[in-house]
Amino acid sequence: MRDIEAGLKIRGAMLRLDALKPQGFTVDDLTAVSGASKETARDMLKPGRSRYTQQTGILRLSSGRPSKIYQLTEHGRQLLIQQVADARSHIAPPPRNERVRFDALNRLELTLAELDTTEVGSSEYYEYLDLAAIALKGCRGDLEELQKSDLPTADVSEYALRLGTAEGLLNGHQRHPLLSIPKVDPVDWLVRNYGRWSHMPKSPIEPVLVLFDGIDGHDALSERVLARCEANEVSVASFNMSAMDQKRRRALFTWIDCLRKTTPLAASNFVLTVNGHTPIGKTLAREFNLFSKSDVNEKGKYGHKAKLPLDFPGFIEEEYKTIRQSYIERLAFAIHSANDARRQAFAAKCSSLLTTFTAAEAVKGASLADARLQHQRTALLHAAHQMMGAHLCIDVGFTKSVERTFQGDDVRYIAAMELVDVDAEMLSYAAI
Repeated sequence: MRDIEAGLKIRGAMLRLDALKPQGFTVDDLTAVSGASKETARDMLKPGRSRYTQQTGILRLSSGRPSKIYQLTEHGRQLLIQQVADARSHIAPPPRNERVRFDALNRLELTLAELDTTEVGSSEYYEYLDLAAIALKGCRGDLEELQKSDLPTADVSEYALRLGTAEGLLNGHQRHPLLSIPKVDPVDWLVRNYGRWSHMPKSPIEPVLVLFDGIDGHDALSERVLARCEANEVSVASFNMSAMDQKRRRALFTWIDCLRKTTPLAASNFVLTVNGHTPIGKTLAREFNLFSKSDVNEKGKYGHKAKLPLDFPGFIEEEYKTIRQSYIERLAFAIHSANDARRQAFAAKCSSLLTTFTAAEAVKGASLADARLQHQRTALLHAAHQMMGAHLCIDVGFTKSVERTFQGDDVRYIAAMELVDVDAEMLSYAAI
């Protein structure tokens, strides 16, 4: 029984990743979602051995070994669905008589009820979608058997009517507009191409803490930050800044600047760890200070109108408004459906920020020549900047020159020994 349950768990995880990451997933992804060992996950995906996947690419990170990217084949997807259904039938034996067949339909209806109260796009939502699709397939088979049985016609008709209603509800969820945009989550893409997830969020609209690791070599300070975040179940996107050249760091900062006006990164907290006595530490402090500043003029904070790197698939400057609007819609849904007050607060804050950026752009589009409208736009951008997540720089020691870099209110600067005094909210539930 234990082997059946373990096989069910990893196969279910592959189906969930297929829905969550249609662009492909890695061994680390499968390990994180299934809870299986890395060796087991690797065996499930190994080329030439796996019956379910094919290798479609290589994910190259800023540090560490590259990871292979896998996608389910159509045959593999159907095989997994069938195997999950078969495994569940061994854990829960099939109905023994016609009346018991209604229990399967009852479970399908309960699963659909859970879908109605689960946040669209979350891992739980996709899990319920998978379970409902599997249950629906079984119920169709049950209906065929009932039609051949001696069960009264009225009961068979009732079953068919309820099953038709359930199928219509499931089709509605599968076609939910919020599931299709964006096709590639831009934040996830950014993290996988420039850094790594230390703890991946369950949903694209979960709060994320962004950690810039600025200490060359072994960084015990970043490890302390990650340990605190992990203990508090905070998702962390980590970037090894000391291993990047200036051009790549500039591209990363430019991307994040764009995405925190477009996605829930708007409310994320940003933490930089440095050794202020080293040249790279001083350089990163200056770059982080510039990154933290409000951008309210046409030339931008870097002295020119920054252009987005062109390496993000399908993302062009004309599409960012569509992506932002899709997040605003998802956030509105989360505000009313989340059963956690903290998640509701985060969704409300993100929604306010992204809506404010939309309003500022609408004013900008009206007329930059109109001084009154220009003042309104500047006021909106300043208001958004005040609501955005915090910026914290943690130094191994304490460096006067670095402290002077952060004069003002944009970045909080502390020494490593003060980490224990950092507000609990900063590293416990990001950005709320």
